[in-house]
Amino acid sequence: GEEAEADEEEEREVKVSQRLAELLEQCPGFGGDVPTPDQEKDWSEAELRNYIFSGGLIRPARRRGEQAAPPSKADWRALELEEGAEVAAVRKAYRRLALLHHPDKRQGSEKEKAKAVAAFQRLFFPPHTP
Repeated sequence: GEEAEADEEEEREVKVSQRLAELLEQCPGFGGDVPTPDQEKDWSEAELRNYIFSGGLIRPARRRGEQAAPPSKADWRALELEEGAEVAAVRKAYRRLALLHHPDKRQGSEKEKAKAVAAFQRLFFPPHTP
């Protein structure tokens, strides 16, 4: 019945690269979607590591060569900060919201945490201007 199907699904073999396999071994609790080989090949080591160790929450913001969107007023609001706040305040606000909306503490707050993660990435890692 359903239990046998669940067991089969858990035992399904997924083909991954060596670098992804090594990261998954370091993070056995990973519960996100395993990136496809096509997705993963465009990700840097840091991007892949961030994705795995965040449980799939921190995805690379863009493909190589694309410009990231500059921080918006909505990003500042998402972190409950005044526009132009110091880097330390951005970090502190992100940590507070990440803990507040952590899935282990609050069910159903994944969207809020994802919003905070995206805003933090845009504020903390703004696009480089040539």
